[in-house]
Formats: sequence, structure tokens, C-alpha cells
Amino acid sequence: MIIKVNSKKIALTIILSIAIIIIFKYIKPKYYVENTKAKNLPCKIRPYRDSIYVYIPYQLTIYNNRLSALKISSIYEGKSNGSNYGKYLLYNLENLELNDFWNPSKKLKTENNYQKNGDNAYWRIQPIIKYRNHIFPFMTRDFYYYKRHTLSNKNNRFNVKQINEDSIQKQLYTLDYNIATDISKSITDSLYKATNNKRFNVNFKSELLIRKSIRAKINNEEQEMIYLNFYDSIKGMNKEEKIKYLRKQMKLKPGDMF
Repeated sequence: MIIKVNSKKIALTIILSIAIIIIFKYIKPKYYVENTKAKNLPCKIRPYRDSIYVYIPYQLTIYNNRLSALKISSIYEGKSNGSNYGKYLLYNLENLELNDFWNPSKKLKTENNYQKNGDNAYWRIQPIIKYRNHIFPFMTRDFYYYKRHTLSNKNNRFNVKQINEDSIQKQLYTLDYNIATDISKSITDSLYKATNNKRFNVNFKSELLIRKSIRAKINNEEQEMIYLNFYDSIKGMNKEEKIKYLRKQMKLKPGDMF
């Protein structure tokens, strides 16, 4: 029995399927985020004088519903984007800590790759490094966001002073490496509770006069997509008007919209 394959019908079916997917994606927001508690993961820690920084994990799932790729630039908490060094940790599932990528995170990933595959196997890790913060067109990608809290560690309450610095650094810059502490479940539960509905903002890399970001709340579905194209706003303005308008926009700080 000979089955005839109609290549034109197959091609038409493929084209229609792609068109339906594109239409379906384009009726949704350009991008949005879902965030949930990652209670399957332990918290991470950083001793600081007589205190301890405790980082509790959330899973962020970012949806990209457009034909262009998104690239995470940074996350900041609250209303203003000030200095955020050490205030949070952000990992992708390839075990890279993105907030401090150019320092220990990349170094650890590269060293581990060389140990496993030898000096001539850098190609294995190149795509992981290059696309570490990308969300490709019409795709979703999971990240882990760890929010920092400060607790008193007076009299070594959490039994962390005996942990060597190398182990502490490794667990900060590697998602799947963790160290045991005396931080109880009741403490982490209380930290999760204290964090509910706190604002956080996901910024995406973009062209000079375009802003892309998401204003969201922890453990809450409520969010606002921000897409500002200043190229459109300054069309028809003379040079002086453009400078005045853009200077005004640069001074604006994100308001608490919800």
C-alpha cells in the first residue's frame, strides 16, 4: 500500500500552526513573571559581624511572548534602583549566579568545566555563559531569586562561625551547593511571611531610549509590565525639546503603582 504525502498540505498546516501560536502569544502581555516560594531549596547564608544574612529562595518563571529575546539586566527591591550588591542572589538553572557573574560565579563554573572536560573543552560552557540571562522568543525560563534578610547571630546562634570562607563563597555562587545551618523551618517560614507582597522589579536590557521591566510583588500575582519607547515620544521634537524631555524622564523614579 502506497501512501501519498501531500507536501503542500503539510507545509500549509505548519504555517497555520505557527501563525496560530504567534497570534495566541501576541494577545498576551509582552512579558510577565510568576513567582512562588521555593521551599524545596534550603536558604543560603553569609555571616556578617555579629549578624547573619539569610537568603530565602523564590522561583521566578519569566514568560516572553514576543519575537525578540529578553535579557535580564538586574533585579531591585522597593521603588528605587539604588545599590543592590549583596541584597539578593539570582541563579539560572545552569548553576550561574547572575548578580555577580563576572566574579566568582563565572570562575567556579569555568573551573568545574575544566576539571570535568579538560582545557580544550571550553566550547561546552560557551553557550551557557553567552545565554545565561536570555529568555528566547515565545519561551519561558526559570530562575531562582534569593531575597536577603538580616538576623542576629550573637553567641554564634546559628552555628556558622566554624564554616570556612571557601564553603560560604561556593554556596553563594553555586545554586546546587549548600551548607547545613541551624536555621529552623519556623524561622524561614516567618521570613517568607514577612516578605509577602513586598515589591520587586525585574529589569531587562534594551536599547538606550527603551525601558523594559516588570513591577511585581512577592508571592502575589499582581504585577505591571513597563515598556517605554522614548524614540516614539521625541519624534517631531527639536533638539532642545528632546534634551529637556529626556532629562525630565531621567529624574523620574518608579512610583508605587499598586
